[in-house]
Amino acid sequence: MSNTDYISLNAEMQQTISTDQAWHYHIIPKSMDEETFVFYADEAKMNSSLSDELEMIFGLTVKIVTVSSEKITKTLGKYYRLTYKKQKSRNS
Repeated sequence: MSNTDYISLNAEMQQTISTDQAWHYHIIPKSMDEETFVFYADEAKMNSSLSDELEMIFGLTVKIVTVSSEKITKTLGKYYRLTYKKQKSRNS
């Protein structure tokens, strides 16, 4: 597989959500205008409250396009790299 392993994402769209949001919700921004935010979401983690929760966070109508878990995970790994500083600085 070549380009179909992950979703291509430009820098402008990448910056519309945080790394924490991307990994927490397993979402990738697809497009956005004044009224609507469209996300790719992990089909395995998709539930009925996801779009409602995202609408509350972003204040826009949210539409979801489901894609495979593998594609979401590869895209998140490519564009939204996790840093483990939070885990390393655990306060007991």
